[in-house]
Amino acid sequence: MNYDGSIVKSIDIITPFLNGSRYLDVFLNSLAELKCPDGVVVNSYIIDNGSDDHSADMLDAYPSRLLNGVNLHPLYFDQIKSSYAARNFGVRASSSDLLLFTDIDCKPDVNWLLECLRNIEFNAIYSGKVSFFCESNSCFEKTSGIFDSNYFLRNDLNAKNTTGVTANAFMLRSTFEHIGYFDEITSGGDHAYFVRAKKACVKFRYIDSAIVEHPTRTFNELVIKLERISQGVKESDQHIFKSKELLKIVFNPILFRLIRVGSFHRIGVRYSLTLILISTILNFKYRRFLISSH
Repeated sequence: MNYDGSIVKSIDIITPFLNGSRYLDVFLNSLAELKCPDGVVVNSYIIDNGSDDHSADMLDAYPSRLLNGVNLHPLYFDQIKSSYAARNFGVRASSSDLLLFTDIDCKPDVNWLLECLRNIEFNAIYSGKVSFFCESNSCFEKTSGIFDSNYFLRNDLNAKNTTGVTANAFMLRSTFEHIGYFDEITSGGDHAYFVRAKKACVKFRYIDSAIVEHPTRTFNELVIKLERISQGVKESDQHIFKSKELLKIVFNPILFRLIRVGSFHRIGVRYSLTLILISTILNFKYRRFLISSH
């Protein structure tokens, strides 16, 4: 059954952050530029997950009137240091018909809300496009960006594989409640959520025109990301076979995934060799994180 959008009377944008001063101004300004659908109340719940920089002060000082049609609701939640726990807190504080999830380092496209509302279905979970941009001109960091844009946040492939990420995901509140709340772990809670969505027989949809922009991560940020993922694996009680992970250091499944998704298409020899080097280093570090955390 298609949902034509006219029944949605309110939208909640749920965004957690921790020490987000680097991104907060850009994110808030992007909310101010959003085209809001006529007759629909739009709320933004921004949840501080225990920041110790000045991002909370920045949020408090932001003039709400500058957000035009978006109602800003700053929240604070530090009982559990987990973006997924913060998202749950934001959902519980909200009450709208449609839930949109994104991250503080993302910049929603001006038409994001309008595109999210198109052809909404009951019992479906949606992934929008994550468009990447690189902030560095160095070959190594640009290649790290190529890695990031092909390995993480590929929502077009995620939807085909019945998974997704909370950088750009949305669904009716009734669908969210049918699936349940996020697992409140350090990393990987979005993947676990989509696994439960599949078990709940929820349909997976990808909307290419519902876009958020995301800066590619630097090499050091990629290492931190993989360390968080390994911590999430530990918290989810997945059993790690040390011998299997040592074998994966040699065969490098990360590189094989990059090949499968066409990461080396038209990037030239220089970037291809650097991408192989980066994937090899990151694969080694990730396996080491997994082994050392168990």
